[in-house]
Amino acid sequence: MIKKNGKLVAVLLMVFIMAFALAGCGNTETNEQNDKGQASVAETDTGSDEPEQQVDAGSDEQEQQADISDDSTSSQSEETSGDGKILVAYFSHSGNTKGIAEEIQKKTGADIFEITTVNEYSSDYNTVLDEAKAEQNDNARPELSAKVENMEQYQTVIIGFPIWWGDMPMALYSFLDEYDLSGKTVLPFCTHGGSGLCGTDKNVQQEEKDAKVAEGLAIKDSSLDDAGGDIDQWLKNNGVVK
Repeated sequence: MIKKNGKLVAVLLMVFIMAFALAGCGNTETNEQNDKGQASVAETDTGSDEPEQQVDAGSDEQEQQADISDDSTSSQSEETSGDGKILVAYFSHSGNTKGIAEEIQKKTGADIFEITTVNEYSSDYNTVLDEAKAEQNDNARPELSAKVENMEQYQTVIIGFPIWWGDMPMALYSFLDEYDLSGKTVLPFCTHGGSGLCGTDKNVQQEEKDAKVAEGLAIKDSSLDDAGGDIDQWLKNNGVVK
């Protein structure tokens, strides 16, 4: 009788331990779900409709377009990525995005291409804000003044832009409409005054449904000079450099 009671106690003890362990897992799962929910809210919260105070607007200096068919640069690109040639395509108004694009080009040996429009934006800060907002409201596709030759030769396309009114400048939508990036790896990056990516990497994926769009890199205007480490890590995480 004592042996039977001992077995009964042991069984009840085992049941109690298992129930306690399962309750603990349930709490952990709930906490993880809550954390994911909070992360989702943070990612989709793009703030108010107020424009960025720094929209990469200022001087209207144009850089000399790099020759994207240069053989030596092409050879270096293939060596760096191991997955085909790399193109850095960027839109810049004041030079902030341009500076980051050139830094990425140096680190990867990529070809580089500036996205420019036929009708140039104003060099006046307030005016360019109005121009950008009007284009966004109209869902405009401003005409581009330059073209990438042989886009098919690139396996990785790195796209850079400032954040204007919580989105990419509409010139980027013109660029994405013009080229089919299906099967390519696309890495978006932005410069911003405090808003972050604003979901623009997801917008790129929406425009290029058959491309592999990586998580974007957001660089605050006040941190441009210290962005080297973030750029290195981003490129390594996406297999662009070793």
